[in-house]
Formats: sequence, structure tokens, C-alpha cells
Amino acid sequence: MKLGYFTLFDNLPIFGEARRNPGVMLGEIAEEAAAADALGFSSFWVAEHHGPHFGQLPAPAPFLGYLATITERIVLGPACVILPISHPVRVAEEYAVLDWVSKGRIALAVGRGNEPADYALFGVDYEQSRERLREGTELIRKLWTEREVTYFGRHYRIEEPFTLNQYPLQRPHPPIALAAYSPPTVHLAAELGVNLMLSPLGVGMAFGGLEKAAAAFREAAARAGHPDLKMVCSSYCAIATSRAEEEEHRARLLRFVHGLLEIAARRPTDRVSTPLQAARQRVLAMRPSDVGPDLLITGDAETVIKHLEWCASLGIDELILDVNFGCYPHRETMRQLDLLAREVLPVFHQHPLTRPAAGSTPPVGPAPPR
Repeated sequence: MKLGYFTLFDNLPIFGEARRNPGVMLGEIAEEAAAADALGFSSFWVAEHHGPHFGQLPAPAPFLGYLATITERIVLGPACVILPISHPVRVAEEYAVLDWVSKGRIALAVGRGNEPADYALFGVDYEQSRERLREGTELIRKLWTEREVTYFGRHYRIEEPFTLNQYPLQRPHPPIALAAYSPPTVHLAAELGVNLMLSPLGVGMAFGGLEKAAAAFREAAARAGHPDLKMVCSSYCAIATSRAEEEEHRARLLRFVHGLLEIAARRPTDRVSTPLQAARQRVLAMRPSDVGPDLLITGDAETVIKHLEWCASLGIDELILDVNFGCYPHRETMRQLDLLAREVLPVFHQHPLTRPAAGSTPPVGPAPPR
């Protein structure tokens, strides 16, 4: 199992005067990406969010383009592009260019997002989100692998044959994953033949546990004729050097989740994602001691390793760890990355010395015929 790094760029109102300057935040997270690259993490993922209340990165593509210039080995990706509010032709074009800029180090995750308010902002009906996601994913793959593309969907139409002027470097195309936690979307990934990106918290509510969600996807993928699809899973993670520090991490995570629920409470019910509504009462009643590995992987290095090994036993191909949650200082985030690199990554045979040489590119083939 590979170990990558994921950041939400979270900056919630409950942090008050401790909220981070968004511009400074960009620079700090770029430093974290460069560190993750040098330390041997497999990938670096950033979330897409709009407005000032949750995450602070509305446009992952240009930021990933910058990261491509300051990193050498690490795979770079959005987790995820909110595809139903973004035109798939534009997404296909942007990430094809990024794949060349990064020398073949782009992975793409697309999804519906967890903020129905974003749909109102961009004038898109949230009830259409899953079908838009299906069509958009199909269209991106066609654009990356075919020429003279036409498409006749309910939401997207290309009537005049269209060919990209820039194909991705990776052939047949960069990895594509569907971010999902609801059963219909998990099964949609299997039907489309794309990888799955999930989180223990989301699938815990929808499936009753990560193991059940992983098994459901494997079964659906095999039934759809795609037994080799991969699973990427995100998780909050923090190594603790003492019992007191472990409790601090749990309290920080719980405060962060309570902040999300506070934002949701101010919005009409139809503008809050269903899993967030379902979690509200259960999570509000929790104390730090109630925070388990479905929310946060924490403890000493040995404890963290044991839980990561359990994830690997479920068939998870890559775990992307978020250590920079809850207004965690940049210096402490860098310390966590170093601890993970020294004490955890080697157990999974992941180390800077085993990573590809600087400047190397993945195997590529010819672009589709012109």
C-alpha cells in the first residue's frame, strides 16, 4: 500500500483570530508538498472548495501546476474536482496540460463534492449531480483517448467532432478516480471502470464501515468486468509522542468537525449534504475520548502502523493522510510529515531512495492519431 498526503486547506470561522491568511497558506502548503516529495510520500492531493468558510483553494489546477515546478517525483492530484459544476472539456484540457508540465505525474479525482451550496452558487441543480458526474467522467476519458469526439448526453453534447489539441503524456490516460461515499456513487465508479476514492467517515455512515465499502466496490468492479480497479482512501492522521498529545489530536479533530457542523447548521437543510445531516447529532454528542480510527488514526508510530496495515488488508491501494487539519500550525505539520517519513513509510517499503530518479517519467505511448 502506498502512502500519500492530502490537505483540505481548512480554515473554519470557529478558529477566530487564529484563522490563516489564505495567501500565506498557499506558500506554506507548497512547502509541505516539496517536503512530502523529498521525504518519499507517493502523492500529494488538494481539495476544491468555494467561498471563505471551509477550504481555501477554489482552483486546484493552477496550484498543482506550480507544485509541478517545485517537486520532482510525487504524483499530484485534486481530491476532488467538483465535476458537475465544471465543464468536462475544460477539465480534460487543463489536466492534459498539467500532465505534460509535471512530466506525467498527474492523477485525477472527480466527484460531486460535499457542499450543495456550491451548486446554487454556480446555478447547477444538485439533483442532477450524479448523472452529470457520470456523463462528465465518460466524456473526459473519451477526450483523452479518442479523436473526433462526439457526445450526446442529457447534460453535455458535442455535435461537431472535436479533438483535443493537447493529450496527456501518460497513455492511455492519467489515473481517474471517483470520489464517493454513497452506495450509488461507489457502484457508479465500478460501472464506469474507474478507480475509487473514499473516506472512512463517509463510508462508515453509508456502509457501516470501511471494510464493507471496500468489499462492495471489489464485488461491483468484478461484476462489471473491471477486477483490477484501485482504491484510494483518505484519512486524518497524527502521530503522538505521548498520551497527552494523542488527546490533543483527538480534541483538535473533534473541534474541526464541530466547526463543519456549525457551518451546516446555518444553512437550509436542502443545502447540506445528507451524510453531514445524519452525522450531526452523533458527532455533537462525542467527546475526544470517543474519537476512533473511523475519524482519526492517532497514537504512537506502532499504533498508527497497525491501523494502516489493517487498511492495506482490506485491499486499499493507497492511503492519503491529512495531518494538517484543525488550524494546525505549519511547523507542526512539517514535524508530522517528518515523523511519518522516518517511522511509518519504511514499514511500507516507501522511502526516498526507492522513488523514481528525478526527471524520470512513466511509460508513455503515442498520442491518439491525428
